[in-house]
Amino acid sequence: MIQLTRLRHDDTFFLNPDLIERVDTHVDTVVRLTSGSEFVVVEDAVEILHRIVSFRASIIALASLIDVSAHMPRHDGVSVTADDSDWAPRELVPGDVDDNEPIEAAGIDAEQIGASQ
Repeated sequence: MIQLTRLRHDDTFFLNPDLIERVDTHVDTVVRLTSGSEFVVVEDAVEILHRIVSFRASIIALASLIDVSAHMPRHDGVSVTADDSDWAPRELVPGDVDDNEPIEAAGIDAEQIGASQ
């Protein structure tokens, strides 16, 4: 979920970015959802893009911490469950994920992403 701020009410809410159809920026920033709902928000389109990329990157980073081998079938066809193994997330190595790293430092040009949509 990403946190956004309503423009006129100045209250914050959390939004599932998978529901966003598009973000329009004429005078105000309008987030349009696949359901047809619209939210006028304080954040600009580039900030929303950064939050979405950061949110999705955090999911991938967290997924890499899980030892999926604990949930894979063994060679003899018997499934292994978390109760049968040492299921635990692997240790996060310092420097693996930096939430404060700008999107541009990762080689992603926010303007090109916006232009391609």
